[in-house]
This record gives sequence, structure tokens and C-alpha cells, in this order.
Amino acid sequence: MDGFAGRLKIIMKEHSVNKFAKKCGFSESVIRSYLKGGVPGLDKATRIAKIADVDISWLATGEGSPDKGGVDVSAYSGDVIDKHVVAQSVEAVKQYLDKTKEDMNPDAFANAVLAVCDLAPKYGDIDLQLIENIMKLKNSL
Repeated sequence: MDGFAGRLKIIMKEHSVNKFAKKCGFSESVIRSYLKGGVPGLDKATRIAKIADVDISWLATGEGSPDKGGVDVSAYSGDVIDKHVVAQSVEAVKQYLDKTKEDMNPDAFANAVLAVCDLAPKYGDIDLQLIENIMKLKNSL
């Protein structure tokens, strides 16, 4: 889903429409209208961004990162990667390399980190077990 409605769904996460509306101080019908394609005024968009702790520019336009500390990599993969996920991924791949004594060139290291960044949100915490599983899968391809 594109547009404001799609970004609103992203920031609502597991919140119900009713719960998110209450959190923002809006009626449920206001949030439902945005989910159906309506666009809020600046005051309401600013309130939503503040409550959801996302960048107002991203919420309004879809450009940049939703996370105020995120890194926009959409030109490369179509995704936004949280800088904390990147840092955890780098550290986890380093731990894997220390444990296995494996050498990895910079391109392979970057690809491993990107794979972890991509898979970690789907499979839980970034830990050595996750890295080992990703590396096994990568090596079997």
C-alpha cells in the first residue's frame, strides 16, 4: 500500500484503529478516513508523527526514513533500515567471524550484514544462532 494510508498502517503496527486513535486524541472515524485514503492537515499529521515517534517528512511524503535515526537505503533495496539493527547486525557478523575464524572480504561482509538486517526483523533477536543459520543458508546457495 502506498501513500499516507500505507505509512499510517506501518506506524500503527499492532495497534487497533481505536487504540491508535485514542493515543493520538482523535476519533476512530478520523483514523479510518486516513486509512481509506484521506490526508490529514498539517496539525493532525504532526500530532500523528509525534505520537508514533516518526519523522514528519517521511509520514507526509514517504521520502527519507520513518525512524528519526534510520538510514534511507530505498535507492538500493526499497527498504529503510534502522541504524540500531545495522549496528547489531555488524556486531553479530563480527562475532560469527571471530568464532569461526572465517575471513570475509568487504563485499561479502556487507552482504552478510544486509542479509541479517533483512532477516532479523522476521526471525527475532539478532544473535549468534541467527547469524549461523543465515551463513549456513548463504553457503548452501
